[in-house]
Parts: sequence; structure tokens; C-alpha cells
Amino acid sequence: MGTNTLTLINHLQNGMPLEGRFSNIRVVNRDPTTGERGTEDQGALSVIFQAIDEATQKEVALKFFDPDFLGFNTRYRMELFEREAKLLGQFVDKPRFLQRIQPLSEIEISATEANGNSITVRCAYFVIEWLDGDITKYFLRQNEYDALVKLSLFRQIVLGVISLHSEKVAHRDIKRDNLRQTVRNNREMTIAIDFGTAIQLDSTPIGTISNYSSAVGATMFAPIEARVGLSGIREVAIYSDIYALGCILHDLFNIEYFTVRLFNDAGYVNCLGKCSSHISKINLREVSDEVIIKEFERILNLTRNQVVLPGIDSADTSVPNAARDQLSRLLHKLTNIDYKHREHNLQEILKMIDSATRSIQNELMDRRKLDQRRKKREQSKLK
Repeated sequence: MGTNTLTLINHLQNGMPLEGRFSNIRVVNRDPTTGERGTEDQGALSVIFQAIDEATQKEVALKFFDPDFLGFNTRYRMELFEREAKLLGQFVDKPRFLQRIQPLSEIEISATEANGNSITVRCAYFVIEWLDGDITKYFLRQNEYDALVKLSLFRQIVLGVISLHSEKVAHRDIKRDNLRQTVRNNREMTIAIDFGTAIQLDSTPIGTISNYSSAVGATMFAPIEARVGLSGIREVAIYSDIYALGCILHDLFNIEYFTVRLFNDAGYVNCLGKCSSHISKINLREVSDEVIIKEFERILNLTRNQVVLPGIDSADTSVPNAARDQLSRLLHKLTNIDYKHREHNLQEILKMIDSATRSIQNELMDRRKLDQRRKKREQSKLK
């Protein structure tokens, strides 16, 4: 495994600057000595390199189609890769979006087919900006960060998703690893990266495949409709992003994942099992999306009342008391088991975030006033 990937890595890391422009190239999502994948699933179809753009002296990412996928449904996988590059092209110069530096291009390398034959392969790639602002620290060391700081971050994430949806794009893999903090136009922003699973909502599915047998993106942030195989249906795709926002909100204030807590609920496990079993008996390629959705909703309606969604707090929560109820309501609006009942108007979500923020600020202000009064009383006793 990793033979062709390793060939590509060696070609780029040990050769001349790519196009005479991109230098200091190093692979970031593969083992540089073996070509094997790392533990993270960043760029599932891609080999990603960090480089310096000599034209601007800025860091960029080179995203290559993984040559080890040659011969394994290559055309379909390549179309996904090409779709990602094309999709990013519509975001150029829009501040809340990942910027594509260069459109789809190709280079030639010597590679090996599955049967062992040596061939010359044209490797497709495109170039995007490199964003360093990892946000995982807010989750892994959440007790070190004030609740207002975390809510401000969450607000920026929601604004990023609003921008995506305004372009009629569903990301379908919103998670902490696919979000970066940066500054644009002197304003802090949170930008979504890795558009490998993103779709234009008014587009048609690639090839003849409109549905998938498993969730698109990270299952830890996937709603029930994605888990049972409806990820390819455009009508429901955008609600995966909304559900993922709820997971992120919960995980900013709790060490244990929202999904882990959800799977501790027997009602959810039963609901998921019934929906999954029913959908698996339907030939997704031979019936319309309308029929699939109708059948899914029929089974969901029979079992969803058994589900008890986790609240915003757990045993190790860092959620402030002042906003506990508000944030729990917000969480449930985002993660409702029925996608049609999730709050799809994200402007309303912003209002709820702002309301929770004011509650925390008011509590802090009241505490300061009480402290000041206490100090005055103590000072008066000393006179």
C-alpha cells in the first residue's frame, strides 16, 4: 500500500520547485517514508502538501488526487476531486471562504498499476491557501478558555456556515478539524476547509449515484439521516451542516462527544437501528429521492419519540450556569432527530448565541458589583 503515493511524495519533496513556483514542499497528511495515511482522515481522496508560493512568499497547500486510487473506481473518485476544485473557484476573493490559489492542473510521474505494471500517470492537483489557525485547543483544553471566548468562536463558525449556505453549498463535513481561525479585513473569522464532500445544492449527483450506503464525512458529526444512507440527497444535505453545528456547540463545553452521549440513549440506538434496517432494504438507485425520504420519515416518526437528546451539560461540563438553559435549547434546535425540525434559519441561531452571551456578561457584571460592594463594606469596617 502507498506505493504510488510514496512515488508522488518523493517526486515533489526531492525535486525542483513545482512549476518553478512552489518550493519547500512537504507532505502533511501521509507518512513521508511510507506514503501511508495518518490517524486523521483529512483529505480522504487526497495527498496534501505544504509549500511556499515563491510569487507571494506565502504558505500554500497543494492538494493532489491520491494516485493509489488509480484503478479503483477512478473516474468517480476523480470527478469528486474535480468537483472540489471547481467549487472552490466560486469563492475567490470572498472573505469567509477558503481561497483557491490555482485551478486544477496536472503533472506526470512514473507510477505502478494494481497489477504491478509501470505506467506514466498524470497527477491532478490544485492549490489553496494554507491556514494555520487550528481551533482544536478550544475543545481539548476547554477549561482554559472563558465561555465568552468559546461562544464568540462558535458564532464565527455559524457565520461561516451561513456564508456557505448563501452560496447554495452544503459542506457535509463540518467538524473541528475542518475549521480554521484567521484574520481577514482586520476581522477575526473562522473558515471551513476540506471541501472534498461539499456539494452545490442545485447540482445533480455525480454519475448515477445519488445516495450512499454510509455517512458522508465524519460519522461523529453525522445526523441520523446521513447515517442511514441519505447523504447524497440534496434536499436533506444542508441539514447535516446544521446538526454538526450542534455537535460542535456541545463539544466546546464538554469533554465527551455529543454523539458518544447520544449513543448511550437506548431510544436513539433503537431509532437508528429501525431506520437503518428499513432503508437498507430499499434499492436506493432504483427509487426516487422523494420515495426514499418518505420511507425514512415514516419509520422515523414511529420511533423518534423514544429519543432523549443530551443536554448542553454533562458530568464534566464547563457551561456557565447563566446560559445553561439557553444553550441547551439552542443545542436541541440544532440537533433535533428530525431534520425538518432543526432550526435552518441560522440568523435565529445567531440571536440565540447573542442572548446567551448577554446572560453571561450580565452575570459577570452582577458579580463585579457584588465584589465592589463587599470591598466597600470591608473598607468601611476598617475606618
